[in-house]
Amino acid sequence: MEHLKRILVVVFFSTFLQISLRAQDVIYMVDNSKMSKIDVLDIKEGQVKYQRSNSTDPQELSLKESYISFVFYRNGYYDILPKPTDKADIPKGRPMTNLVIDRKGAILTANQEVVIEENRVVLLNFENQRVKRTEKVKSDIVAVIRKNGSHELLSKPEEIKTIMQNAKSKIVQYFGEPTVEDLVEIDFEDYKNRALYKADLLNFYIKKISNKQTPSAEASKSIEEALSLFLSDTCIVEVASMNTGNIVTRNIKSYLTLLKALPYQEVEIEWVDIQYASNFKEGPDGNYYATVVIRQRFKGKIDNKTAYEDVTEKNIQIVLKAFDVIEEGKLVRRWDVFLSDIKVVSIG
Repeated sequence: MEHLKRILVVVFFSTFLQISLRAQDVIYMVDNSKMSKIDVLDIKEGQVKYQRSNSTDPQELSLKESYISFVFYRNGYYDILPKPTDKADIPKGRPMTNLVIDRKGAILTANQEVVIEENRVVLLNFENQRVKRTEKVKSDIVAVIRKNGSHELLSKPEEIKTIMQNAKSKIVQYFGEPTVEDLVEIDFEDYKNRALYKADLLNFYIKKISNKQTPSAEASKSIEEALSLFLSDTCIVEVASMNTGNIVTRNIKSYLTLLKALPYQEVEIEWVDIQYASNFKEGPDGNYYATVVIRQRFKGKIDNKTAYEDVTEKNIQIVLKAFDVIEEGKLVRRWDVFLSDIKVVSIG
C-alpha cells in the first residue's frame, strides 16, 4: 500500500467575512437575477459597493439599493435591503451548523449535511454515533445556509424576502465567533486503515446476516451495527446476477434486510483482495474521498449442492468527513471515516 504523506490543515476563520473559499458574496436583484463572484465592500447612502472577485481590475463598482432584494455574504449571513445590518454587527464567524429555513420562518438544523433532492430536503444529523435522517417537503423550504458559508435559495428572492427578514434575528444566534484553531493533523494512512477495518467488519456482518443459522433477532442487530459503518442509510449497493446480466440498485438497509431472505438453504459470501484503488482526494464539499476495491465470492446452496455462484468485483466509496463540534466554548474540527456507495465493476 502506497504511503500517503501527512498534511497539515489550518482550520481558521479570518477577521471579517473571508471565511471559506468555496463560498462567495452574492447580490440578488429585485428582478430575481443575481450577481456572484463578487466582494461586497460596503452598504451605505443607498448604494451597495462591490468589486469583482479574482479580477485583475480592482475597480470599485456600485448599485442602487432599490435594485437589490438582498445580499448574501460569504460566511452565510445576509442583509435584506433597504435595511442593512450595521457593519460592526455583522457576524464574523460562520454558522456552527447547517441551517434550513422553512416558509413559516422556522429554523431547522443539520449538524452533518443537508441534501436537496427533486421533491424533498433531507437533513442529516449525527447523534449517538449514528446518522439521523429527517425529510422535509422541498416546497416548504425557502433557503439552506451551510456551515461552510455557502447557501442555496429554493424560491425566488422577492418571494421569500419577508420570510428571510423575519428569520434573520433567529439566524444570527447560530453564528459562532471567529477563532484560530491549532493545526489539525490529518493522518491519512491511519484513516485508510480504519476504513479497511470497517470494510472487513461489514463483510463479517454480511456473512452473519446471510447465515441461515443466525437467529432473527441477532441478524436484525447485525443489520443495525452494519448500518452504523455507513455515511447514511441512503447509501446504495449494486447487486449483479450472472444469470440475467442485470445490475440492481438498493439502499444499504434494503440490501442487508434482503440478505436474510435469499432463496438458498445455505449462503456463503466472502470478500477477498480488499485494497485501495485510489488515495484520499478532497471533494468540493471539503470531505475527502477514496475508493476501495474488493472481490466478492458468492455461493448459494440447496440440498448441499451449489445452485448459484459468482465472483463480483466492486468499488466501495470511502468518505473522510469533518465534524465541527463545540468543546469548551470553541469550535473544533474532528474527523471520522465512513463507508458509502458500493458499485459493481465486473462479474464473472
